[in-house]
Amino acid sequence: MESSERRSPSSQGKMAGCALLLAVAVCMLGCAGPHRSPGAMQFAETALPPPPPLPPVPWREDTASTLASGSAQWTDSSRDRTITGRWVAPAGGGRALVLVLPGLAQGSQMPMALAETLAHAGFAVLALGHPGNDETVWQGQEARRADFQLAARRVYAISEAAERVADVHFVLAALEREPPPWLPQSWTRLGVVGIGPGAQTAQWLVGERMTRDPPQAPDRRIAAVALVGPYVGFEGPAMSQRYGSVTTPLLLAYGLTETDPYGLGMTGQQRRAMVNQLVNARVVELRLSASTVAALQLPGMPQIPDGAAGSRLPPSTSTQHEQSNRSGRGPAPGAIGATGAPP
Repeated sequence: MESSERRSPSSQGKMAGCALLLAVAVCMLGCAGPHRSPGAMQFAETALPPPPPLPPVPWREDTASTLASGSAQWTDSSRDRTITGRWVAPAGGGRALVLVLPGLAQGSQMPMALAETLAHAGFAVLALGHPGNDETVWQGQEARRADFQLAARRVYAISEAAERVADVHFVLAALEREPPPWLPQSWTRLGVVGIGPGAQTAQWLVGERMTRDPPQAPDRRIAAVALVGPYVGFEGPAMSQRYGSVTTPLLLAYGLTETDPYGLGMTGQQRRAMVNQLVNARVVELRLSASTVAALQLPGMPQIPDGAAGSRLPPSTSTQHEQSNRSGRGPAPGAIGATGAPP
């Protein structure tokens, strides 16, 4: 099923801006130079030559492209799993594929500002929904007891992440066997955007050592990865051993003031430490306001009706009280409220 749509001029400003940055990362990370510490960037003192100029911006703001969209699903009978997908692509066909691995309880939903920005730039965008990571996360017994931490931890469990990795491999193999009409003709290299648990899946795909077993070989089809709210794990090898096999260019986007609502250790400080350990990958680090990260991680989260069992909203994966902005006049625009609801 296909439908045509045009880009709305009233795109959500904050998410659209972040989407553009993610688009830049997916398109241009392969052109980025080696990862350097801040001290290494003093060209005048070290007499290093300046970096080569960046290529032209990949998106087309002045082009009113017509987009097509639709849905798909793939059934892996050997594992009794059905993977759903939603895609957005230029009506005339895209020039490359970007895979979106959505966040907690999102199913195959993705931030439309991100999808439309990439599609207007000429990319086909496919979001994958994995069994167990959809609205049922907030409908289970844990969520009904308002135990959102346990509900989230089940999704982030290593066994679930391994299933999601297998889902991605299964779908990519299916696309190779029977390419749909919206898929670009040449997509031997693809970009990946991972959000929350999707970032955990993407990190495994590019070679992060999630367990103490020998690391899985990175998927060499992946040219670059943007991680929104990257996963930091403590149940496997030490941080100094987790990232040695990761060589794929990465964008890491996380909140400046993130806390740890699910008890998983994924604070802004831990994500900063993760960046320091990615010594073999080219890395772009993007630190955002917590509300911007929350808007990307929880788009369209269903509201629980007042009076229902466990009527509190699940907490955001970012801080529930943003620090004051530099003017000292209170929370920055779009800050998360005390209930943890996304903006």
